[in-house]
Parts: sequence; C-alpha cells; structure tokens
Amino acid sequence: MPFKAMIFMNSEYLRNALFANNPLVTGDPNIRFYAGAPLITPEGYKLGTLCVIDTVSRVLSEKQKETLRILSGFIINHFELRKKSRQLKDTEENIIRSLMTLPTLFILPTFRVILLM
Repeated sequence: MPFKAMIFMNSEYLRNALFANNPLVTGDPNIRFYAGAPLITPEGYKLGTLCVIDTVSRVLSEKQKETLRILSGFIINHFELRKKSRQLKDTEENIIRSLMTLPTLFILPTFRVILLM
C-alpha cells in the first residue's frame, strides 16, 4: 500500500448508539468486535474493507493491526497482479491478431526474405 492504512476498530457495540440496535449486534452473529483495514488501489479507488469480526469484545495489539494492514496490502497486490495479467493477455491477443493480417514471410537459410502475397 502506498500509505499506512488506518485501522477502524470498535469493541463497544452495545454501548454505541450508532450500532446498539443493529440486527447484527442484537441477533446473529452477535457482533461485539470489528476491525477493518481499507482496500485502496494505487490510483486511490476505494474497493472495500478487509475486516474481522468476533462475538467477544477485544482490542487488537499493534502487531495485529500491522498484520491486518499487511493483509489488506496483499489483497490489493493480488488484484493489481490479476489486472496486469489480464491486460498482458489482451495485448498478446491483439498482437497475434495483428500478425495474422500481415503477409506471410519466409526467411531462407541464406537470410533472403521472400514475401508471399
């Protein structure tokens, strides 16, 4: 990631007026803890959040927060590699299509080129 992502953490869902009546807090899965790291592309597009939830209230250590940041970076890297792979494949297919439209060339052992039309 190009920057150190902020980790959003909440372990006081029952006491927080914004979440106390949320069905995910009052019923299954009975969320009591949430931590999330943003998934942001190098171009700045916000794709979502890598999050962890638990039914027990807790606080992440600095090492755990850093691990969550690193994992979110791995996810973005995976997305970027997948995108580049698709672009490379598309470019390769375009080159092959372009080559198919060219006249056939034969190179003889004497390095003379014969053009067939």
